[in-house]
Amino acid sequence: MGRYLRTARRRSLGKQLSDVVGLLEREWPSVESPESSNEAFTLLWPVDAALNEENPFGANPELYAPLGYPGHPGIDFLADHQPVVACEAGTVTLAGPYGNAGNIVRLRHEGFETRYCHLSEVHVEAGQWVDRGQQIGISGETGFAQGPHLHLDLWLDGERNQYQGRVDAAPYLEERTQ
Repeated sequence: MGRYLRTARRRSLGKQLSDVVGLLEREWPSVESPESSNEAFTLLWPVDAALNEENPFGANPELYAPLGYPGHPGIDFLADHQPVVACEAGTVTLAGPYGNAGNIVRLRHEGFETRYCHLSEVHVEAGQWVDRGQQIGISGETGFAQGPHLHLDLWLDGERNQYQGRVDAAPYLEERTQ
């Protein structure tokens, strides 16, 4: 009798687990990588400045572990109080102070979000529509920043990973023409 109950419990737990996995897959569908997606997109370069090659996505785990990340959760531009523009058209969902990120602008686009961090000035407000290339602020060093720069985060809808859904934005950037 005991073996029958254990087998029944395992089947029940297996069915429950299968139901939960099915629900998660329906609620958060996986996102294809840009190389395999038919809907790949490119982002406009957000500031007239070079990428900080010393702090790419995933670098310096010792700095970011206390914040709950396995490494740097975005990409940085060597921008010292320079105009910042929207990488793509979208709706402002947050504009202003946001913890360690300092002053930020978060934009919702079709299929993804971008977040621009450590701004010294914010030139937009929540609910506002912005066009691709429209100025949204000025880079700076607010929040947890070790000098002036622009930090850019990219979230793809449905992405689940150890960076709380963030992905490396660098492969999505258009080639810089300056």
